[in-house]
Amino acid sequence: MGLTIIDNLNRLKPGGTGELFLANRVDGEAYLREYVKLIGELSRDYQSDAWWRYPLASKDYYSSAFFDDLVSFDLITEELKRRRSLIVCAPSLALRAALVAYCRAQSLPVTIIEARFAKLLRPVKSWLVRQKNRSLFVAKEIVKTMIARFYLARKIKTIDRSGVTVLRTWLLERSVVRQPFVDNYFGALPEYLKDRHLLIVGGVLGNYWRTVKAMAKSPVPLLAQETFLKIFDPLRAVLEDRSLVQIKGPIFFNGKEIGALLNATLRQEHEQGQTLNNSIYYYYARRLAEKVAVERYILTHENYPWEKMSLLAIKRYAAKATTVGYQHSALYPALTNVYLGPAEQKIVPLPDRIVTLGEVTADFLINKGRYDREKIKVGCALRFKTGTALLPAGGKKILAVLGCQPRAGLMIDWLTQAFRQTDYQVVVRPHPASPLSGKVPFVVSNSDLLTDLTEAAVVLYDLSAVGLEALALGRPVVHLRFDDWLSFDPLFGFRGKSEAASPAELLSKVARLLALESEQRLELTSQGADFVKRYLGEITPEKLNLFTEKRSSYAR
Repeated sequence: MGLTIIDNLNRLKPGGTGELFLANRVDGEAYLREYVKLIGELSRDYQSDAWWRYPLASKDYYSSAFFDDLVSFDLITEELKRRRSLIVCAPSLALRAALVAYCRAQSLPVTIIEARFAKLLRPVKSWLVRQKNRSLFVAKEIVKTMIARFYLARKIKTIDRSGVTVLRTWLLERSVVRQPFVDNYFGALPEYLKDRHLLIVGGVLGNYWRTVKAMAKSPVPLLAQETFLKIFDPLRAVLEDRSLVQIKGPIFFNGKEIGALLNATLRQEHEQGQTLNNSIYYYYARRLAEKVAVERYILTHENYPWEKMSLLAIKRYAAKATTVGYQHSALYPALTNVYLGPAEQKIVPLPDRIVTLGEVTADFLINKGRYDREKIKVGCALRFKTGTALLPAGGKKILAVLGCQPRAGLMIDWLTQAFRQTDYQVVVRPHPASPLSGKVPFVVSNSDLLTDLTEAAVVLYDLSAVGLEALALGRPVVHLRFDDWLSFDPLFGFRGKSEAASPAELLSKVARLLALESEQRLELTSQGADFVKRYLGEITPEKLNLFTEKRSSYAR
């Protein structure tokens, strides 16, 4: 009787506890509502700079395991009530701590089967991991700061420092080298802002040294975010990050006390250096505001911790600056960070205004995300290519657009099972922030996105916004639906797409789409184009003006 935890054995990795349960047994929407409410109430009670550094505080689905662990904890404890005996293999450390605390409170016996000396070595390993992460963080930030100063020192002197419009973006080496410069996140906006004392400050994705060298040669006012950082700021961030946020008193979810799960998650995020990595963004923005007179600060908006830390600094050190967030990518129900709980709507650090891709995402943020309607403005698709719809290409080329890991690995597994014994030509396009490691049994694209979409007969996607661009070009799409508690489909409102819940169904859906008659293809193209027009707003002077209006005009 009781709970048995098999942990820390060879070939067992943390995670996957939720696989004990069928996804269709879980009401993901109900869990989401209670989860968002819970985090909102915690944010109300614990709001501080230290709190906002945690991925948990932002409900960050990709950086925090709390939502998955919370659902797993609830399911496992319910199962214990029915069976009074259960085996759990390799739970996360936070989930393990919560299950042990629950069983002790219920007077249920707990047996932990783990490697010899694991209990004794765990605190030592935890301390070593924490020290390693802090040391690497400081070294990495100091080296990047020195590289940025060396290559960009002359460029800084040429920048007008009064009445500056700062465009805070992410920069890839290829986008910096390319002439004319095209921002992968803000598209046409830099060209529109060029006469407004524009300064583009970016976080570098990819090879830092080569990208900064390319910035130095570029005629565009590009600077790395580390350019203004003081050499001892990383050490200051480490000192500030020493304090660990812990929840006091009992906290209940679905009638179960989850304080142990919350505190173990906070400890884990702190130990892994996630809070430290977010805290440095406060210094990036603070030093920028101390060096230039920021009149307008525009950044991407996905409600991530780094955004909150940046906004806190700007609002303190450039208090008169207007802050604008650009909701630059597709939304989907599983993107838990874009939901606000009733208790946090007025306290969470947000931009003064949020400009969306179009009508669909504005409706999502207002009606599902519970954002203030006055803060949301229907904008335009700055970075998407939404040209004239074309007829599907001939042939059997299948474009598979990957998301970030680990979902990219799941998608490749499905593709391998579905197409390994067929004559389809499968081309995989990795996510720019999550390059593939190791060999894959398919062609890996090195082409630009428009070329890939033009040559594709069918486009497969999981959570990538490229599915929208495929629809805009008349390409039929298939969504790969994994066993998720919440949907990752950015085309959640489009009924004209195909969906596959297994590799066999994927192969069947692709074959059916390729066999469509011309009239059926035209009908699909028309449906997709209508949906895209609502999702991706047209770029107009009026829409671009939403980024430059003064804050005093917002109430009108």
